[in-house]
Amino acid sequence: MDGVVEIGLAAKGGSAQSASPIFTTPWTGYNEFMFYYVYILQSLKDQGLYIGYTKDLRRRLKQHNGGADSYTKKYMPWQLIHYEAYRNEDDARRREKYLKTSQGSRLLKRMLKEYFYNQKQK
Repeated sequence: MDGVVEIGLAAKGGSAQSASPIFTTPWTGYNEFMFYYVYILQSLKDQGLYIGYTKDLRRRLKQHNGGADSYTKKYMPWQLIHYEAYRNEDDARRREKYLKTSQGSRLLKRMLKEYFYNQKQK
C-alpha cells in the first residue's frame, strides 16, 4: 500500500485497536503548508476597502502599509479585517474576482455586517 496512510479510529466504547481503519491517499501536486489568502483591508485614513489575494499574508500587509503598492500607498495605514484561506490558487483568484463584483460586495457587507455596524457607532 505505497502512498496510503492508515488512520485508526476508536469504535464507540472501544479502543483504537478494535476499530476499523480508514485509508486515505495523500494529496499530490501541492505543498501541504501552502495556502493562498483572499484578504480584505480597510484604510484607517478613509475607511475604504481593498481586496486582494496572496501566498504570504503577513508580507503583503507589510507591503501595503510600507507604501510598496502605488494604489494603497495614498490610503495608508491599512488594517486586515477579513481573510479566507484556499489550497488552490485558482480558487483564491476566483474568489477575489467575485468579491470585487457588485454581488460580491453585497455578500461582504452581509458577512461583516456587525463589524461595519460597530464601525459606524464609533
